[in-house]
Amino acid sequence: MYKRTFVLFYLAVLSVLNGCDKLNELITFNIYNETEITIPSQSGISLPLIIRSPEIKTSSEQSFKNNNTKAELVETAHLSELQLSIVAPEKQNFNFLNEITIYIKDANGNEEPVAFRKNIPEDGSTVIKLETTGTNLKPYIQQENYSIRTDVKTDQIVNHEVKIKINMTFRVKAKVF
Repeated sequence: MYKRTFVLFYLAVLSVLNGCDKLNELITFNIYNETEITIPSQSGISLPLIIRSPEIKTSSEQSFKNNNTKAELVETAHLSELQLSIVAPEKQNFNFLNEITIYIKDANGNEEPVAFRKNIPEDGSTVIKLETTGTNLKPYIQQENYSIRTDVKTDQIVNHEVKIKINMTFRVKAKVF
């Protein structure tokens, strides 16, 4: 009886330790979010333009569940890619855009630059990728919502609204529960 109890106790301890090892495992996964901004017609507007996005509901919670983790177990989160695409008008391109910087902002007003591009070429592109800053965005990804602010400098006047879709890919490392 004593031997059987010892074996059961040993297996229980081993199981608990195995569970602790699982908690120390790190996984890496992507979180994808997108939003749209509108650059207004520039007649009578001073430059640079500051454009705010609507609040973005993150897909973080579902991504955490899908990867057997949760917000409080996130170790790091970095923006790995940010891509801009012209949505409207149909024949618009990025030739008017000279510089752009994108900031992420939380509900408490904390803000970090996350991506930028300077000296954007006038080559007729309708899709451009920005350089990311490498900032650890863990506090922003752990929240349910965030917003972005965009500083735009143009080198041409645009007499109509330009709608731009922003696709963001965050690379997250987190512990498994």
